[in-house]
Amino acid sequence: MVEFSLVVLFLIAALLFYQYYNARASLPAPRPDCYGKSGSVLNGEEKALFKALTEGLGADHHVFPKVMAANVLTLKPNPDQPLKEAARRRIAHEYFDFVLCKKSDQTVTCVLRMQAAGRGLTALHDSNVFLGSVCEQVELPYAVIPTRSGHEADTVKAQVEAAITANQARIQAKAKAKAEAKARAEAKRRAKSEAKARAEAKARTEAEARAAQKAAARTPAAAPDATATQSSPDPEPAASSGPMPRIKAAPESRSPSATRDQSSSSASRTTRREKIDVVSTPASAASRKSRPSAGAKGAGATARAKRTPSARLAPARPRRNPARRGPGVKKD
Repeated sequence: MVEFSLVVLFLIAALLFYQYYNARASLPAPRPDCYGKSGSVLNGEEKALFKALTEGLGADHHVFPKVMAANVLTLKPNPDQPLKEAARRRIAHEYFDFVLCKKSDQTVTCVLRMQAAGRGLTALHDSNVFLGSVCEQVELPYAVIPTRSGHEADTVKAQVEAAITANQARIQAKAKAKAEAKARAEAKRRAKSEAKARAEAKARTEAEARAAQKAAARTPAAAPDATATQSSPDPEPAASSGPMPRIKAAPESRSPSATRDQSSSSASRTTRREKIDVVSTPASAASRKSRPSAGAKGAGATARAKRTPSARLAPARPRRNPARRGPGVKKD
């Protein structure tokens, strides 16, 4: 039951609030008899300051009083629409007491606020401080003139010129800081590029050194010349260019058997001599055949021609491997 009562009370309060808000939003249109005419645009202090500004700077400038801040300041493009709307509302009710513009092109030279102006309009902020920060941001000369009943033209002119000079000094300082920041960024970028170039050069040098080491490791060492180290075999004795010895023919008185025995003994001696020469020759020269002399060739041919039928039919003896025999001894 208690919860139901609370819900009913909440609904009644919401309904009353809605009726009050709707009544405030739908107020009746004001009637013309609600307004009256002001005696002057400026009060006494503002008139004194306006007179001093006109006497001191009126030769080259126009003096405009009571200019809305929205007519001097503009909003920058901003994708954040809530922030942009809040900025527009912030300067919607702000104004400058006086604005100085050049007569030649109507450009704003300086804006002025009186010290007591704006107090009591908004309890949450000071308009002079806020507008001063905005003008400093947009590089617009801003001067705050004390509220007095009388102002001298020279004093007001000096204050305006001081504000313009301070603004130019801020502009120059900002430009200098910007140039220094740009120079530092350029120096940093140059140092970074130089460091990168040095690193690349070092890496390139190391890569070339590693490539040279790999190439040297892959290249085999020069082997000694085998033909120079091997001992050249002894040259064979040159055959004598003299005339061959003449072989005397056997006398006809000898019998055929004696001639055959002599030829057989001669052939056997020739064969024995060849075998001894083969055994005593080194292994490198054993593969080469010894060239028998012309007389040995004739004697061997004669012995082969005069073999008996019994010798031809006899089984051939197996040849011995001369490489397995030891050094032969020539028998006398």
